[in-house]
Formats: sequence, structure tokens, C-alpha cells
Amino acid sequence: MKTYLIVFLLRLLSVPTLGFFFSPSNVKSIEKRYFSAPPTESQVEEAPVKRFIEAMEFLGPMRFITVGDSAVLETVAEVEAISYKKMADGTTMATLKSLDAQFEAHLRLETLKRVTMDNKKKGERNLYAIRFMNEAQDDPCLTCLLHSEEGTEPDDETLKYWQGLRDHYGPEFTVEH
Repeated sequence: MKTYLIVFLLRLLSVPTLGFFFSPSNVKSIEKRYFSAPPTESQVEEAPVKRFIEAMEFLGPMRFITVGDSAVLETVAEVEAISYKKMADGTTMATLKSLDAQFEAHLRLETLKRVTMDNKKKGERNLYAIRFMNEAQDDPCLTCLLHSEEGTEPDDETLKYWQGLRDHYGPEFTVEH
């Protein structure tokens, strides 16, 4: 309970009309560093893909990539809020979004087959990828790369959290429907 109270107070202090002590990004960093941890076994058993998506909120800025037949869309954003909505056809849509409404990504959970996490060297940098694999084509419908300034690695706390997720879920897990 104390943790939630501290996080609430930090968020309250970041609201421009109430205080100027912390920016929203500083609050996010403090929350990630001191109050977040990969989900527990019991949380994962409830709905692994939902718990995984919720854990992405603490990874900081990511490059989101989706590839269509005739186009590729890439953007850099930070997941600051996640919601779920039952659609008219009975499927569940996960929405990952920024608080300023400048970014939204939607995942139809029933079409996901598996989630993979891998890292590889590309030139002088390491890429840390999360891929949501499509049920129909076994291709990534959405790829999320940890993002950092050009020529730098993500910060140590972000890498530690990413690795904690990978250790917890494994390099790949199947999405149960």
C-alpha cells in the first residue's frame, strides 16, 4: 500500500497545475526504478499476454514497427497507459497508448499466436526486440524495439527490466486463447 501511495504522490506532483517538482518522464523513471518488477507466477497464470503487455509500460521509449503488404509504419513512443475492450465480434482489443494521445497501438489478442523476445547485434549496437506474432501468417504483426538516442544503448535499469521479463517469460511464449 505504501508503494502505491508514493507513486500516487509522485504522479500528483507531476500534474502542472498542482506542482512542478517532477516531470511525467521523471515520475515514470522513478516508478520503474524503484517500484516495478516483472510479474509474479500467479499474475502470469491469470493471462500471460495481458500481463506481458502491462509490463511493457515500464520499458520506456520503444520503436513500434508494423509491416503491411504495401507499407511499413514506424514510430517511437512510450507506453504510458493500457486498456482492454471487448469488441462487438467478441474479441478483445488491447490498446497501448501515450497519455498525451499522440500515440496508440491496438492488438487484437485472439489473433496473436506467440510473443518472442530476442536481442541481436546490429552494427555497433544491440537490438532488444519484442515481437507479437500473428496467428494467420506466423509473422510479426507488431515489433517493439527498446529505443535510445542514436549510438547509445538503453539505460541499465531498462535493460535489467527487459532481461527480467525475458527470464520470466522465456525467449518465446505461446498465447493461450
